[in-house]
Amino acid sequence: MSLNLNKDNDYLLIEHSETSWSQSDFDALKQLLDAEEGKHVMLDLSACNAIASIDTLQSLQGEAMDANQSFIILVALEQMGQFNEDMAVVPSMTEAIDWFEMEDMQRQLMAE
Repeated sequence: MSLNLNKDNDYLLIEHSETSWSQSDFDALKQLLDAEEGKHVMLDLSACNAIASIDTLQSLQGEAMDANQSFIILVALEQMGQFNEDMAVVPSMTEAIDWFEMEDMQRQLMAE
């Protein structure tokens, strides 16, 4: 299990460098997020060719949305079909940043 945390001013970029994602990786992610509570998250799983526990990622993404936080998952294009179309899942870092910025604009408009 290998999670690398990079802190940006606006969000956390969490990169997973292994080729598979499992429940133990999710548990490590959950611990990391508990320590960084209230932050927007971009989870980079683009190196993964096997992703398990998608339902737990969906649940975690739903919790973030309920807390008015972004939780964007970056995956390889070939993996996109595994995810529910309602999830914030994108195939490139550029799209992840665009998605985050759009959600940020939405939050600002709703706050007015």
